[in-house]
Amino acid sequence: MEREHIDAAAIWEQGSRQRARHVCVEPRGRDRLRAMDQQGWGQPPQGDPQQQQQQWGAPQGAPPGPQRAPGYFEQAAPQWPAPTDEDKQQAFYAHLFCALLNLFCCGFIFPMAGALIPLAMNKSKHPFVMFHINQALIFQTIIYIVNIALYILGAIGNFCLVGWLLYPFNVILYLLAAIYPIIVGLKAKDGHWEKYAVVGDKVMQMTSPLFK
Repeated sequence: MEREHIDAAAIWEQGSRQRARHVCVEPRGRDRLRAMDQQGWGQPPQGDPQQQQQQWGAPQGAPPGPQRAPGYFEQAAPQWPAPTDEDKQQAFYAHLFCALLNLFCCGFIFPMAGALIPLAMNKSKHPFVMFHINQALIFQTIIYIVNIALYILGAIGNFCLVGWLLYPFNVILYLLAAIYPIIVGLKAKDGHWEKYAVVGDKVMQMTSPLFK
């Protein structure tokens, strides 16, 4: 009991010292903190964020990358007058002849040649017509190459009895090459700069198209 009484007295005395220290030290601490607040310590930085980044040495934003040069058709389209009815008709033929060659020749006899027929008919060389000729030619060439590659792979796969798995893809490409140009051609006939998916944007951005 005596030891417990001594321990309690020691704890009470230690607590009294801490309270006395808190009372004595805290006013000075508060005065110091008040002075720091008046000097702006701990406050969020004010002013222009860019100036703050330069002042504190923060990393600047990444420099802008090189800008893409405008394509030939992007530059030529605003400089030419609106396409005439004849220009619209020739742009439509560029897609129509490709579709007909695919339908009647099953896509084997260079359907991309259909896009070159309006090239001989076009006298004005209007960018509207040349854009549709270029994209029709490139689109049909890509479909033709992929189609031939699938036929070759299918012929090789026949030795393993799996070549027939590739033939449905040939049918899909055949229908795509025969129907899609008609849809784009009808839009071109109405005077729209209609684009094939992916191919049209690339042709529009070309600085040196195949035909201009």
